[in-house]
Amino acid sequence: MKGIQILLIMILVSLLSGCWGIKEIQHQTYITAIGIDYEDDLYQLYFQSLSYSSVAKVEGGGADTTESRIIVGSASGSTIEQALGRIEQVAQLPVSYSHINTIYVSPTILEEQQMKIVKDFLGRWPFLRYDTWLFAVDDPIDEIMLKNDFF
Repeated sequence: MKGIQILLIMILVSLLSGCWGIKEIQHQTYITAIGIDYEDDLYQLYFQSLSYSSVAKVEGGGADTTESRIIVGSASGSTIEQALGRIEQVAQLPVSYSHINTIYVSPTILEEQQMKIVKDFLGRWPFLRYDTWLFAVDDPIDEIMLKNDFF
């Protein structure tokens, strides 16, 4: 009787395993770079994303040979967190920040008060990699993001 109970439990436990939370890459928005600007008492947050729908394998057809396109978006808010929340509200697909490898900041962020706020935000943000690059740029951040992509 004990052996039958153990066998039954093993069968039931094996049914519980699997890939329940799997997410296909073409159904996510992967942010690869962010840009932070401060203007008119508002933080302007830019993000660069790649469309992996052209990279992902399509069933039966293989990978699409077209070049992956860059998507640049922006949102503003009185805090960086508020701007980030607005990006997530308007995104058509769920946003994943785990691929961020570049951060662009404008000269207005380099002021002591603003840099303190940005460093505090980035230090508490769990999605950043240990090898993230930080660039201070003079040109408009959205234009730079269109020229420089992850690949």
